[in-house]
Amino acid sequence: KIDPKSKDDVSEALRLLEAARDSLRGDPDPAHRCPRPSEAVLGVLRDLGGPGGRGVPLPQALQALGARGFTPGQVSSALAEYQQLNVLQVNEARGTITFV
Repeated sequence: KIDPKSKDDVSEALRLLEAARDSLRGDPDPAHRCPRPSEAVLGVLRDLGGPGGRGVPLPQALQALGARGFTPGQVSSALAEYQQLNVLQVNEARGTITFV
């Protein structure tokens, strides 16, 4: 079993790595900085979740992703991929996306 503190540390390390990559690329738009749409979707969701990865209301996430040009299929695929990898959970009953 993985210590929750270790998960937080890994998540923060990944966020810092992505921020470092972004600063080198100089492109602030996540839809253009990632080679795969699912990675870009995850980046937007992390930005919406803010520090600590708090939950993001699903309608807010869908609106923000749509405004950035992601198709419903791309969003659905990304959410399924990252749920399977246990990176996030979508609670459709309460309408939230929560980082694990």
